[in-house]
Amino acid sequence: MIGLVRRHPLLVAIPLALVTHTVMLVVVTSGIRLVNVVRDPADGPVPFAIVEGPGKVVSAEYTDSLPISARLDDVRAIRVTYWSTDANSGEPTVVSGLVVTGPEPDAGQTRPVVAFAHGTTGIDEPCAPSVAAGMYGLGELAHGLVKAGFVVALPDYQGLGSPGVHPYLDARTAGMNVIDSVRALRAVLPYASEKWVAYGGSQGGGAVLAAAMAAPEYGRGLAMLGAAAMVPAADIAGVVEKSRDGTITGDQQLMLQWIVEAWSRRDPAVRLDDYRRGAAVAAWDTLSACTGPAVAGRAQAAESLAPRDIGPGTPESAYRLSEILAGYAVPVAPTPVPMYVLYGGRDTFIDAEWTAAFVERACEVGDSVTVDYQEDRGHPDVDAAALLPWISARFAGEPAASTCSER
Repeated sequence: MIGLVRRHPLLVAIPLALVTHTVMLVVVTSGIRLVNVVRDPADGPVPFAIVEGPGKVVSAEYTDSLPISARLDDVRAIRVTYWSTDANSGEPTVVSGLVVTGPEPDAGQTRPVVAFAHGTTGIDEPCAPSVAAGMYGLGELAHGLVKAGFVVALPDYQGLGSPGVHPYLDARTAGMNVIDSVRALRAVLPYASEKWVAYGGSQGGGAVLAAAMAAPEYGRGLAMLGAAAMVPAADIAGVVEKSRDGTITGDQQLMLQWIVEAWSRRDPAVRLDDYRRGAAVAAWDTLSACTGPAVAGRAQAAESLAPRDIGPGTPESAYRLSEILAGYAVPVAPTPVPMYVLYGGRDTFIDAEWTAAFVERACEVGDSVTVDYQEDRGHPDVDAAALLPWISARFAGEPAASTCSER
């Protein structure tokens, strides 16, 4: 990493002390200051640029969380914490995530950035991919993207991997976390380009669409070239009515349980018993878990639920929950960032009608949306083969083919 810093064309490194493999560095570049400890690349702190505002890095350390196949390919992961924003309160928050990179390029060259926004992993701090054993398979995905020539940001989202409450399925907050993960990556990797594409699925699909909407204002200073969303949780307010009329799916019940539990942690006025009954009351803590002994009983607890065991019990509680979910939805607005939306007609988590309605609203305001609707696919089995070519085309400067005119 010392060589990485010294060879960057805008950086001047001044070693202050040398003790075995540890060097204290002060690096100055155009008003940006680097102060950190550099050690053997196998472990330890990583130098980073100190830039104020959202995306400011708090800490950066190498981690061995990647699979051995990636490390044998000289692919490295850096766990970062950085400042971001809670979209509901506007308050700054500290978020964690991973930065994944291969060998540094030659001097003067840059690497394009892909930010991958993960799907649901849970609502507790230990549920974060950056601290979970195996990273929920994201290490293999990041390895593939790095081998394709990208550097990769893997944000955990607010409240996952760092202290605080995770606002589950709040696409606006997660979208800001995604944007700021790119800022943090660029502070850690001086060779990272300002050009980037967001790619995510399910919860992460909503996050990358929200990032695309926020890019013109919140994402200033970066060049977001596209957002590729698989089965996105863009607007799930329809789950309230389904829970009331008993047509909610089992997968949606579990999703709604995490929504309500996470919401109650943010707002002490929320009464859980307004949103649970029957078997859900005794099983609530088990259903909330992502780690520990309770996880083993989660499937059995889910099978015990009746169709109306989770959801608002009164019109008043339904109204409050609908308001919350409306605030969590991707805020449709004109954006120059093209979007790719992939979804299935048999999705038991995110109804196809909900995604189609989001696309319709985005098209109505003039956004560029490429739709890949797979009628016979569900949530986990959509065919995403076209995603990487679409992402590569954005970096190549090719115009995105919007399907809005076909609707």
